[in-house]
Amino acid sequence: MNLYIDPGTGSMLFTILIGALSAGIYLLRSAFSRLRFFTTGGAKAGKREKKQISVAIFTDSKRYWNLFEPICDEFEKRREHISYFTASPDDPALQKNTNMSPVSLSERATVPMPA
Repeated sequence: MNLYIDPGTGSMLFTILIGALSAGIYLLRSAFSRLRFFTTGGAKAGKREKKQISVAIFTDSKRYWNLFEPICDEFEKRREHISYFTASPDDPALQKNTNMSPVSLSERATVPMPA
């Protein structure tokens, strides 16, 4: 008595097996995360890095400065620090001295971020 599983049935059984394993792993990770959340009182496991960038703006040309300038001005009013990355070495944002860290990504000019 030989057992035979045709390719269609074998593929279906393999898909069910992979799906069941994936669902089991997801349920275990989810249960572990919920347990960790309740035991720590909702606190994050690790501390936040001090040099983390909260808001980053990237533009590939200086022609978009008229679009991003009001956004940068609003962040400045709120005293929020932003990082402005540009691919244009002559972007007007590079000359602006504000609560913003402008960085030129071109090979010709780079303005370093403050420490």
